[in-house]
Amino acid sequence: MFVLVKRLLLIKMKKIQIAFLTTFALSVLYYLLSSRSRRNIDESALEFEPSITLPNDKVHIFYDAFYRNEKTDKAFLNWYKNGSEKILNTRYYPELDLYSSNNPAVVDLHMKQIRNAGVGVVVVSWWPNDHPNSPPMLLILNRAQKYGLKVTIHVQNYPDRTLTNLMKNIKNVLDTYGNHSAFYLLKVPKQKRPLPLIYIYESLAIKPSSWNQALDPSSKYTIRNTKYDALFIGLIIQETDRYLVANSDFDGYYTMLSLSDHTYASTWYYWPYIQDFARDHNLIFIPTISPGYDYRMSKKNMDPLLIPPLVSRDFGGYYDRAWFRAIVSKSKFIAINSFNGWLAGTQIEPALPSEDVNEKLKRNYEDYAPGTGEEYLLKTRKWVIEFSNRSLYRSP
Repeated sequence: MFVLVKRLLLIKMKKIQIAFLTTFALSVLYYLLSSRSRRNIDESALEFEPSITLPNDKVHIFYDAFYRNEKTDKAFLNWYKNGSEKILNTRYYPELDLYSSNNPAVVDLHMKQIRNAGVGVVVVSWWPNDHPNSPPMLLILNRAQKYGLKVTIHVQNYPDRTLTNLMKNIKNVLDTYGNHSAFYLLKVPKQKRPLPLIYIYESLAIKPSSWNQALDPSSKYTIRNTKYDALFIGLIIQETDRYLVANSDFDGYYTMLSLSDHTYASTWYYWPYIQDFARDHNLIFIPTISPGYDYRMSKKNMDPLLIPPLVSRDFGGYYDRAWFRAIVSKSKFIAINSFNGWLAGTQIEPALPSEDVNEKLKRNYEDYAPGTGEEYLLKTRKWVIEFSNRSLYRSP
């Protein structure tokens, strides 16, 4: 009797074990199948999500190519204050030392750094060929092409600039470099071909009525619908400047002096309204951001009504806030002032740590602490990706 009961209990236990194992196996199989199904859904969603392509040609960066040194050019230019070789014209010290913009290795590295930061268009500060600051355009274009970048010009207010010689100079630039594959062209609605986009600094120094002669399609002197047609982007500072630029037959405007709350155009709060005005008038708005500003070494050359001598970087916080406000303005473009504006302290190019420079030159310099020398290049890439992400889902 005892043996029979034991057998019955063993049989019952085996059935329970089998049932448990069966249930467990079915549960595992269900989990694997369901998780596989969920994973396939996720992968499918990712597969159809628009990808970000860098560099982004809607992000522009101002680039100075007027630096000269003794090794390459037999003399320094723009690095030292008032021609002196004792006091540098910058509060920071470049990681590449006091380089020459005519040095191919320097330009090559600059283009590589800009490319790695995700920026797509290099906006070169431009002066005529007979000016000491005239940039090496062909060198820059060739190196930009190597890294998949585009290049355009930022026409400065050079001595004796008039509408006549300005247009002559622009035509010469387009004749000389316009067919280079790295020269920036932008597709625009209702145009048969992509057009160059050209920045004009202090554009309102020339009267709107004069600009009309060149940019009004009905003028007999117009460049519109000719081989020299281009998108002209003028500088705005005050609130009324956007009306003046529009009345000058420009194609858009930029702010350049990105010093929050100092002028109307540089105040981040107004950027969405400036963008709305641009949209309503079929204009391009390019808000300009900056990591900060430090012109204390050259403030005698500046207009105090426009630019204070110092805007703190706030350990990178100022740059972050400027990027955020530019993105939420819903502009389709953003410009950065600047890659290497050492004279104004707006550069994001790598700088040496102050301790290293102070020991070498016996003078106090600024740096990007607590970040590294590449702090602002890394920040730029992060924000370019953020801007590109939002642009993917932004309605026209």
